[in-house]
Amino acid sequence: MSHELTVIIPVYNRAHLVERTLDSIAASTRLPHELILVDNNSRDDSYRVCRDWAARHATPEFRVTLMQALAPGASVARDVGLAACHTDYVYFFDSDDLFSATFIADLCEAMADDADQDVFFVPVRQCVNGQAAVRSYSATADPWLHILNSQFDTLSMVFRTTFIRSIGGWNEALTVWDDWELGLRVTLSARRWRWLTRQAYHEVLVHPESQTNTSLGATTAPSLQAMQAALDEVSDATLRADLRRSCLLALYLRARIYSGKLLHEGATSGYHAFLTFSRQPSLSPSSVWRTVGWLLSTYSRWGGRGAWRIAAWCIRIKLKEKN
Repeated sequence: MSHELTVIIPVYNRAHLVERTLDSIAASTRLPHELILVDNNSRDDSYRVCRDWAARHATPEFRVTLMQALAPGASVARDVGLAACHTDYVYFFDSDDLFSATFIADLCEAMADDADQDVFFVPVRQCVNGQAAVRSYSATADPWLHILNSQFDTLSMVFRTTFIRSIGGWNEALTVWDDWELGLRVTLSARRWRWLTRQAYHEVLVHPESQTNTSLGATTAPSLQAMQAALDEVSDATLRADLRRSCLLALYLRARIYSGKLLHEGATSGYHAFLTFSRQPSLSPSSVWRTVGWLLSTYSRWGGRGAWRIAAWCIRIKLKEKN
């Protein structure tokens, strides 16, 4: 193995989009050692598009491997690619976004300076209706902040291959919030990490088929599955008492914020489901925090934005009081 990078992309019904994504990778000032494409039982021409693109672009210095994942789910496809990875570092990209030309060169420069990191974190840009903006992030690895802000998504993390394998790879049972859940495990487990903040990278393109555009009510059950997985991980992790409590409070407040968002959507059953989750004994907030949760839920119900920032401010105040 060498200090090289493998990029893994799951592909599902993206025949009309994936070639644009692959072309953006090929335009990099430094190419990855290998690009692994994993078709996830596409029903369109995605496999053929990827096969033909690989035939045109693969070289001895730039390997392009096309695989198939028979079971459904992007996390399944990513783990199939991860099992085939032979480089020290691995990066997961999406099949409908655009790759920054200097990303790999900047990353390799950072790895040359400090190659023992479990994970490199990078800021990314999101593009909605042609308007690009940097996704909100804080250059820390606080797990409670990630719980609230979802700052570590698929494109935000570059892993040492042995590290991501050691924490179990992707949770294949999850169909939404799988990168959020993985980001939590990363922040609970990583001992060495570094932010690369030279610039915000890539273009995360929000379009009608994006999961970002899916209503909360339509994904209540799988979202709660991810929340429960996160609660189990926080409960089982070896943490300082104050950090564990901050993570549990963040999960409680996230549940209350989403209950309000669901009411704003008119998804009453989803509201009750998230409310029930927030009442689990293992969360057990004090009366003060229940009041904060109610206020955040009400604020979100009436369309208030940035409730997570208020929640984060409240937790920071609590942590300062402890210190």
